[in-house]
Amino acid sequence: MVQLLPLSQCLKLLGVPIETWREYKARMPRPIPFKVIDCMGHVNPNDVKRLLIEAGYSFEKQSPEQ
Repeated sequence: MVQLLPLSQCLKLLGVPIETWREYKARMPRPIPFKVIDCMGHVNPNDVKRLLIEAGYSFEKQSPEQ
């Protein structure tokens, strides 16, 4: 079972800056499924990653330019 996390922690875990999150959130085909735990919305990091990829985000590390 995957541990649900607050969205901010999930983005840190995935290495996605908040500015990038805001940009790609607008492109997502559907909203992220939140589960309310202790009055806070928690998400499955795998759901967030999948929706970002569907919106066009790439998690591939880019090599430094030389």
